[in-house]
Amino acid sequence: MRKNRIKGLISFCKNFIGSAVTTTLKRSGELLTRVGVTYVVVRQAEADACDYCKSKEGIHYYAKSSDTSYFRRHTGCQCTFSTKVYEVIPSNIKEKEEGRKRRERLKTYGLNEQTGKDSTGNYENDDNSKKQKSKSIVTDVTKEFLEKAKPNVGNVTIEESGNNKKKQNEIATAKWLLTNFGGEIIVLKENAEKGTTPDYLWNNTYWELKNATSRTSIDSRLRSASKQLIYNNSGVVIDISESKLELEEALKNIEELAVKRIKKDTFIIVKKNDILIKVLKIKK
Repeated sequence: MRKNRIKGLISFCKNFIGSAVTTTLKRSGELLTRVGVTYVVVRQAEADACDYCKSKEGIHYYAKSSDTSYFRRHTGCQCTFSTKVYEVIPSNIKEKEEGRKRRERLKTYGLNEQTGKDSTGNYENDDNSKKQKSKSIVTDVTKEFLEKAKPNVGNVTIEESGNNKKKQNEIATAKWLLTNFGGEIIVLKENAEKGTTPDYLWNNTYWELKNATSRTSIDSRLRSASKQLIYNNSGVVIDISESKLELEEALKNIEELAVKRIKKDTFIIVKKNDILIKVLKIKK
């Protein structure tokens, strides 16, 4: 009888602690998403877990309005939870400000607020028309990338090269990609003859690493990457750790110049000091 009581008490404590942990994680998600931070929850079930736990196992992108049933536990649940936090610009603030400025501009020129056109069907000005066209081919796919990620699942393979010292930055970034997204990553050796070898073969897709510190360097790095990545759905990792630009300004420059320089369908991962900032898709 006493043993049963002890077992029941232990079970109660485990369930109580597990419930407290998941409640704390959920509240943290609510607070962090309010200030524009990307909050990711990773639920891991044991090998002999029940069907319910196995169905909830995986990487989940937290959003208060979406399904959060992956937080739920049953009595005796042994699932473990971990979280990742990624810095993201609170775009809703930026969009509201841009919307206010646009409405004022439309009102000044007597244009239709809904379409931005005058009575002849022309846009408010040619520059804005081009700007709208450019924005339509840049998509923020951070959420999709994180949902499909399998952190630390995979390997980093380094091809033999006589110049490995110059590849230390590429190797460090390859390990960062594995830690955050997973996959089979090969750090490619340089091709002395062509001189245009990409830095990585990641899940059978070519990727290039570029460090950028200013608008000018962003422009030149994207131009260079475009020459090295000749296939659709290749990618560029842009590291702005040493950039003196404000984060929002750096992202704006990357989006604007990527539309201009990138010639194929390309993914762009922006990172700073080992923090994921954003993942973009350039659709041509």
